[in-house]
This record gives sequence, structure tokens and C-alpha cells, in this order.
Amino acid sequence: MRTLVAAGRRPDASRAYDRARRTLALELGVPPGTELEAAHDAALGVNQAFRGAYGDERIAHADRLSAEASLACARGEVGTATASYVQAAELAREAGDVRRFAEAALGAVGDGVRVGLDATDKVIGLLREAVSRVPAGPTPLRARLLARLAVAESQFTSPRECAALARTSLAIATAIDDTSLVATALHAVIYSMPDPLAHAERSALIDQLTELADAHPDERWIRWVLPLDARQRLLIGDVHGALARLGRLAEMARSDGDVVSAHPANYRLVLPATVAGNWDEARAAAAAVRASSNAAFFDEATGAVAYGAMVKMFGMLERTAPPPPRTAMEWPTPEMDATASAFAAVSWAHGGQLDEANAALDRLAMLLPTITRDAYWLATLSMVAEASHRCTHCSSAEVAYTLLEPAVELTITDPGLIYRGAAAHFAGLTAATIGRKRNATQLVLEGLRTHERHRSPWMAARSRAAIERGK
Repeated sequence: MRTLVAAGRRPDASRAYDRARRTLALELGVPPGTELEAAHDAALGVNQAFRGAYGDERIAHADRLSAEASLACARGEVGTATASYVQAAELAREAGDVRRFAEAALGAVGDGVRVGLDATDKVIGLLREAVSRVPAGPTPLRARLLARLAVAESQFTSPRECAALARTSLAIATAIDDTSLVATALHAVIYSMPDPLAHAERSALIDQLTELADAHPDERWIRWVLPLDARQRLLIGDVHGALARLGRLAEMARSDGDVVSAHPANYRLVLPATVAGNWDEARAAAAAVRASSNAAFFDEATGAVAYGAMVKMFGMLERTAPPPPRTAMEWPTPEMDATASAFAAVSWAHGGQLDEANAALDRLAMLLPTITRDAYWLATLSMVAEASHRCTHCSSAEVAYTLLEPAVELTITDPGLIYRGAAAHFAGLTAATIGRKRNATQLVLEGLRTHERHRSPWMAARSRAAIERGK
């Protein structure tokens, strides 16, 4: 390591450290000693003089906090664990220990998917800082940081930017030939490319990750694969296959009390209810998901409330009740803005507030062609299609028809597994709105066949009603 540092090859020195650390752990079950740690600090550019004066006590405290955080995670106390990891990172920063700082930042964001984060969250700030401070180069630590940042930022950053981070991580992991790193990077690539029209590429990556999980059954990777696979199966209409994946994840979560895995697994309770249109049951299931998630990754002000509101809204629309008002707020991405506007438009359209609905649709007709296809893209288009049809709003219907046309074979669910039905049905509504009667009939009939195959009586009834109106 010292020779590599002297030769200006810090990334190679860091890889040498990582090989030594793994060898010590596997063969002797011990951590690196003081001399090896010092050589690694030199490779990372840690200020030794600062550490000598102030670092030792703070580093010991940081290590203790990280150990406590790990135990809290195992107990399902994610909030407590996150707070401890954040403190550990701050202490490591003060002590000038870049490696410990980065490890604590990774601990704070956890593995799998962390929901409810935004750009101002301290965890995001720590990850970004760690990426900027860790020396550039193809090292395992950098690969992990890029992968976790891609997943964490995916909720408020362009999929294109997140996918670039994830693919860089995968390139490093592949070059290093570290199976665990490859799995982490593959998960990040899959999660950061939510485009429904890219389902063939995404399926291939999921299969690759599944093969890794099958070859290493004691690793956690299968818990990352199952929710991704469930979502992918829903896109092609395999409702029962999706439920089987979520059921398997639930069994794993029950076996060891894993609340992180239990959160996506719990959506299996909501999906059958939304497929059947049993909205009282769906709301009860959503409440159960929220209750089980508060201790983990949701809080009362974030996605769980929005998720419950979405279930409630769909149920209200089925009863043609007055819609809930839209809460005014600034949405951090155009994609989220479009989804919120579509939600408002279809609510107003169902509630008879046509002026408000038409104003929202005017804006959406200009916004929709500019946004990236994210995980909510199809659900957004379905709401625009429905609102456009009710308001006879031709410009937004034309845009939605053009965008839906390549996706008519897909099924629409949002990432909370709320079933919206066949893309063909909503494409048919837009075709009818813009006067393409023959296309409309064919598309809605295809939607009807899909809904009957999925045993979704409420969407089948809506398709039949649309066909009767068209006659």
C-alpha cells in the first residue's frame, strides 16, 4: 500500500487494503491492525496530525455508535439506527477519517430501498459528501457509495442522473469482480431505471440479480430482487406471480423480524383489494402498511399518508363522491408535478369541477411530452386519460394517446401496487375523445379481456360501460 501511494496510485492502494481486510476477516476473524489502518489512512489522505491530536477519542466514539446502530437495525429500530450512524459520521468527519465517515453514511441510508427521503435530508447530504471526499478511482467503497446514492436520490432526482451513478457503480464492481458489489450495483441500476417501456432490459437485469441470489442464498440480495420482480410482473399482467413474490418476501421477513423487508411485502395485502375494487378493504390494508412502516422508513408526513390518500381517492371516485382538495406545494421534479396535477385533474373531473380540471389538463398537455418515464408514468397517463375523456379535453387526450400507444400491452399499477387496469383501456378512452372510434373500440375490448383475465370486476365493468357509451 505504501509503495502504491508513493507511486501516485491511491485507488490501487485502497483495493490492496480491501483485499487484506477480507483475508484477515475470513482466515483469522480479526479486523485490520493499527499499522494497516494507518497505511489506508495515508491512501485516503487522512490528516494524521489532526488525528493524533483529536482523532482517537472521536474515532472510538464513532465506532461505538456504529456498532450500536447496527444492533438497532437488527431490532428494527431504523430511526434510532439512522441517528446513531449520522452522529458517527459527524465524529469521523471531525477526526478526518474519510473511510469511517463514508461507512457511517452508508449505514445511515441502509440497504434495499429507503423511502421518504428528499434532497434536504441529512442522510442524502452525508452520502453526497462521502462521494466527494473519497478519492476518485475504481474502489469498492466508491462503488457502494455511488450505488446507494443512486437509489436514495431516485425519489427526487431524474432517473437519467441516478442511472448514470448506478451504471458507474456497476462498471467498478464488474472490474473488481466482487459478487457482493455487483449485486449492490445491479439493484441500483434496476431501481434507477423505472421506465415501463424498458421492461425487457430491466427483466434481464432482474434475472441476473436473481441468479446471483440463488448462487448465494445466505445473502440479502433476494430481498431486493423480490419486490422488483413483483413490480415487473405486474407490468406484463402477471398479478398472481407478483403476489407470489411478495408472499415469499413476507415469509422471509416473518422468519427473522426484518421490518425493512416487511414493508414492501405488506403491499401484497393491498394489491388483491385494488384488483377487485374492494376499497374499504384496500383502505384497511393501506392503514396496516402505514402502521407497520412508521417504525421503519415512513413517517406520518411522507409517503404513507400520500399512499393512503391515493387508495381513498380511487375508492371515492368509484362512489362518485366529491374529490379531496389538492394540497398546494412545490414538487421537486417535473415528473412528480405531473403526477400531482393528474391526480387533481381526475379528482376535479369526477367531482364536476370542470373548469379546474380543464385548467390542469391545459397545463398537462404541455408538460407530459417533456417528462421522463418514471415509475408513476403509466399511472399518471391513466389519470390524464380518464380526466380528458370526462372533460372532452382533446389536446391532453391527443398527447396521452400518443404516449400510451407504445404501452398498450402493459398493465398499470403505481409503485404502491394500486391496480389501475390495462393501458389499452385508457388508450381507448383517449382515442374516443379525439374521435378515433374504431381504435377506441378495439383498445377498450383489449382492456376488457385483460381485466377479465386478471379477475378485476370493477375495471371490467368500467370497460364494458365505455364500450356501451361508444355504441
